[in-house]
Amino acid sequence: MKSKWPMPPTLLAASIAAMVALHFLLPLVRVIPWPWNCAGALPIAFGVVWNIWADHLFKKHQTTVKLHLEPTSLVSSGPFGLSRNPMYVGMIAIAAGTAVLLGTLTPIVVPTALAAILALKFVPMEEKSMEQAFGESWREYKKRVRRWL
Repeated sequence: MKSKWPMPPTLLAASIAAMVALHFLLPLVRVIPWPWNCAGALPIAFGVVWNIWADHLFKKHQTTVKLHLEPTSLVSSGPFGLSRNPMYVGMIAIAAGTAVLLGTLTPIVVPTALAAILALKFVPMEEKSMEQAFGESWREYKKRVRRWL
């Protein structure tokens, strides 16, 4: 499964860098004032914990998180019991929390763009790979668990 796009963790890092740059170079207007912007720490913390938990389960089940490698195990417990893409949910939460934390208008567009890229470029590739690797087990899992939340 090859993609000409940077991998999702790189996209998240680029998104955070873009939000910080927009905040300082083109803030337009503060939409979330102090101290309310501190609420952005909650989705950031959620996203970090969610991703660590999901990554831990991949390691426990001895399967890969890398998109270009073939999965060897269908993980359906923990956050994977609530979302077929918990790592992407976590990344979007981190990006959204960062936008809230910054509190200015321009960074707010970035989490939406990140979510769209993940949904349109990566999820279809991953779902095709999972279908090929796990067949009926994947289809049953897909019926049971939502793509996002």
